[in-house]
Amino acid sequence: MSLAVVACVSTEVEESQHEAAAIDRSLWAVAISAEQRGDYAIANSYYQQLYRNNPDDPEILLAYVRNLRASGSTNRAIQLLQESLSAGSKSDTVLAELGRSQLAIDNLDGAISSLYEAIMAGNGEWQTFLSLGVAYDRQGDHLSAQRAYEGALLLSNDNVSVLNNLALSHALAGTISKGIALLERAAMMPTANIKIRQNLALLYGISGDVDAAARTSAIDLDDDEVRENLAYYAAIRSGAKDRKKALKSSPSEDNLGPASRSSVKEKPMIIVGRSATVDVAIDQWEALRMRYQILLQGLNVNIVKKKTESGASQYVALVGPMVNNAQANATCAKLRSDQIYCAVISP
Repeated sequence: MSLAVVACVSTEVEESQHEAAAIDRSLWAVAISAEQRGDYAIANSYYQQLYRNNPDDPEILLAYVRNLRASGSTNRAIQLLQESLSAGSKSDTVLAELGRSQLAIDNLDGAISSLYEAIMAGNGEWQTFLSLGVAYDRQGDHLSAQRAYEGALLLSNDNVSVLNNLALSHALAGTISKGIALLERAAMMPTANIKIRQNLALLYGISGDVDAAARTSAIDLDDDEVRENLAYYAAIRSGAKDRKKALKSSPSEDNLGPASRSSVKEKPMIIVGRSATVDVAIDQWEALRMRYQILLQGLNVNIVKKKTESGASQYVALVGPMVNNAQANATCAKLRSDQIYCAVISP
């Protein structure tokens, strides 16, 4: 083969590789955007194509199985993860994801085994310890659950999701005063949300501190809802309602009582970042989400197009809902201090 022909073939291969990479990048961007909007079926079709193109890419595998779990296809997610492990993968992140997926279908023994193995393999994510705690709590082993939550707090100090689950674990074990102290601590943090406050009101109500329960409930609920929740707490104290059932919680469950999911006041949002294209906006948000995990945890995001004063289009991350304007302003202040564009959108 002549040098000219070799060079031509080499160029064609490089162009094909560049084209495939560009296609994968576009698929990745639209998959993430669809997932963030909650369009899991659409996201799954893109992730599936990405996975077929790149079956050995762990980042694509993990994104795909997380979306499968969010869309209710948890058994398929477990199958893919087990196939990866059977093929020789020793990834601690794959083991952790398998444990979370097993937890989602209440395979508690399997979840505990996988999550523990992930930790022994070096997984240092606070979410792994949190999921392990939830699995132990569901088994009724509250002491082991509390040890796992404490491990999560060592990795993510003052994390409100961990404090919430640790507090409820103590309440399930009968030490409600410890649970109240932990939720009071969580409720003082800028990232505290309705879930934290209403679980605190629940513990106040179970302990018999009706005034504190009413004050805390009233932060987010109207008068009728507060009265309904107080009656619910009284029924728990009297034994008319199952106390343990009321206290059960997990990172993906609200457990806010009978009335606290409705009629929540409109909340402010924030706009973060400004980009010329949706691809760049998605990349910027993913970088921010990883950098500010605690500051931005528990918030929903949508990538939206808006017009500038000059009429040009730009893409921004619409993030929220925030608890109140104070939290929105504090979050934006932190981001602005790091030279990141942020604006508060009041209701």
